Amino acid sequence: MRLLRKFVNASMSRRRLHLEAVLLVVLIRLGLVILPLRRVRSMAAVAVETMRRVVSREPARDVAEVSSAVRAATRVVPHATCLVRALAVQALCEIRQCAATLCIGVRRGTQGQLEAHAWVEANGRPIDQPIDHPDAGYRTLARFDRVRP
Repeated sequence: MRLLRKFVNASMSRRRLHLEAVLLVVLIRLGLVILPLRRVRSMAAVAVETMRRVVSREPARDVAEVSSAVRAATRVVPHATCLVRALAVQALCEIRQCAATLCIGVRRGTQGQLEAHAWVEANGRPIDQPIDHPDAGYRTLARFDRVRP
């Protein structure tokens, strides 16, 4: 209920940003259920081009503001993982013309299991990550500077 109240009281541009975030999170989440990452990134590229022409006429925003909108969207979409969130942040940043790099990395867990994580960086710094993230031991396996594969 609190999220709905914040949404209703927000400015029109902020509501638009949040609606775009929900739309992208849903599309990416559904896509990852049935498609490989490469195809989902292609699908996101089409969504970026369409939304850039049709929906979004907003100026560039701060990556942190875009990330905050996606974080709110992932609260209402079940099973939205770090990969869903990172892909959505990168796509929204591209729509809003602010640079963001999608990173995928792995590390060994406390019991030796392999753990994977996806995050977004802007200017070489992780966005919307826990304070300990830079020292969390993730080894970056892949970086994607643009939504287009």
